[in-house]
Amino acid sequence: MSGKIIKHPGGRPTKYIPEVIHPQIEEYLQECGREQTQLPTAEGLALKLDVNTSTLWEWDKKYPEFSN
Repeated sequence: MSGKIIKHPGGRPTKYIPEVIHPQIEEYLQECGREQTQLPTAEGLALKLDVNTSTLWEWDKKYPEFSN
């Protein structure tokens, strides 16, 4: 490391870390598929990821790979 301190621009750091979030999304979709009576929902995904649904909509706007 160079020893240079990078200051965060403010606010709470995002929980959107693709290496962590994408496997959890896949797991959620598989769980819904096994249930056969449960369709995937934004609310269900938000619960799985421990975020608010408004966070999902923000990620949808900000990260195209999340939207896919």
